[in-house]
Amino acid sequence: MKIAIDGPSGVGKSTLAKAIANEFGLMYVDTGAMYRMVAFYFAKNNLDYRNEENLKKFLHDINIELSSDAKFFLNGEDVTDFLRTQQIAQISSTLAQFKSVRDKLTALQKKIAMTKNVVMDGRDIASNIMPNADFKFYLDAKAFVRAQRRMDELGKKNFQECYEKILQRDERDLNRKISPLVRVSDAIFIDTTDMDFEQVRQKVFDIIRTGG
Repeated sequence: MKIAIDGPSGVGKSTLAKAIANEFGLMYVDTGAMYRMVAFYFAKNNLDYRNEENLKKFLHDINIELSSDAKFFLNGEDVTDFLRTQQIAQISSTLAQFKSVRDKLTALQKKIAMTKNVVMDGRDIASNIMPNADFKFYLDAKAFVRAQRRMDELGKKNFQECYEKILQRDERDLNRKISPLVRVSDAIFIDTTDMDFEQVRQKVFDIIRTGG
């Protein structure tokens, strides 16, 4: 079974994907975390990530591994607990616009999808990584709701800052030239604005169990 989940930042894709993986015995692949791992590498080593020609020099030094228990290893180091900061999210959004970065991670994601039963979440899963997925979901929510959720997740207190960053991230994801955020025509759309996680989880589980 292969399940694709797409949607903008802060909509709850990762939480849902983890729940699906646990319930249906699938491997969870957090593609966003892969980009954040690359971002963490550049941030940790204080490298310029805004110039694609420069960053190409370092991509071959980045080795990414995912464990069965949803841990993320960058060059052998467990970096799971360092990937959810706002700084890393912003850097990863910039890196995701570059073809060289996307080519490297897309190849890895497609390789995993070919050999495993997976649930994968990101921006271009149904449109690019797994166009033949058994189930395709597109989650969305109003930007102010996503900002509040992200603020709660990160323990932030400045709503306006979180809101503006959500809007900036949406702008980049929707308008980048390579594999932008898109809702494919056969994806099941779920607006989570007025739904709590349990409601979303139950709705998606029912769809998977009944075959749509």
